[in-house]
Amino acid sequence: MAGDFETARRLFESVRRHAALQAQMLLAYIDDPVAFRSHVRGIIEAERAHYGLGALPAAVAI
Repeated sequence: MAGDFETARRLFESVRRHAALQAQMLLAYIDDPVAFRSHVRGIIEAERAHYGLGALPAAVAI
């Protein structure tokens, strides 16, 4: 952040809130391994698309 600590603080807080929301959502599926893995895969695919990383390689097991 090149010394811009206020912007860094806001960005890190945003990431923390996003991760907490994702974790809270996944708790609903914790007792169903198939659904849990499916939702995790969906999160990963959405994040990869957001950052322009393309599809998740087929060889990656979740």
